[in-house]
Amino acid sequence: MVASQVAAEFDSESHIDMINTESWSVWENGSMSSHVETPSFPRPAVGVVVIDRGSLLLVQRSKEPFRGYWAVPGGKVRWGESLRSAAAREVREETGLVAEIGDVIWVGETISGEPGAPSHHNVLIDFQASLVGGELAAGSDAADAIFVPIDKARDLPLTPTMYELLDLIDPPPVYYVTPGGGNKERENPARRSHVTQSPRPVRS
Repeated sequence: MVASQVAAEFDSESHIDMINTESWSVWENGSMSSHVETPSFPRPAVGVVVIDRGSLLLVQRSKEPFRGYWAVPGGKVRWGESLRSAAAREVREETGLVAEIGDVIWVGETISGEPGAPSHHNVLIDFQASLVGGELAAGSDAADAIFVPIDKARDLPLTPTMYELLDLIDPPPVYYVTPGGGNKERENPARRSHVTQSPRPVRS
C-alpha cells in the first residue's frame, strides 16, 4: 500500500501527514500535534551507484545507525519527491557531485527492532548513475566521500546491505574442484558483463 492510499483511509478530522523524513504529524480537530511515531508501512529510500574508472563512490555515515560505516550515497525520499529526484539530490548533498540517474540496479529492505515489533522498515532502491559535474566534497550527513576501487570496497566497514549490492557489481570468483581434489579459481563472467546474477563461491 502506498502512502497516498494510507492517508486516504483517514478522514478529514484525523489523518497522517509526513512533513519531513524524521517525524510524523497528526491533525486532529483542526490542530496539529507533532510527535515521532513508528509508521505502519515501510518507508522508501534510495541509493546511487556511481562507478568511475573502476572505482565506486562511497560515503561514510556521520549519524546512527551505522555511524562510521561506508555505503553508496543515499537517503529517504521526501514527500512528493520522485525516486530519481531523491537519488540525484542525495548524491549532490552528500558528495557535492551532480549525477545523471539511470536504471534501477538493486532493490532490498532493512528491518530493525524486536521480532514482531519492528521500529524501522525501509524499502531500498538503488540506481545506477553517471557523473555530469560537481566537485567531490563530503556534505549533509556524510563524514567523508571517496572513490574506492571496486575490488577494495569490501576492505572497508560497510553497512549490511552493501555486501549484497557489491555481489552484483563485483561478483566473487567461482571455484571448481580440480581432478586432483584441489580448488582452482576461474573468472566469473559476470565480472566482465556486470550481469545481476552472481553465483556464490563453491568449495569442496
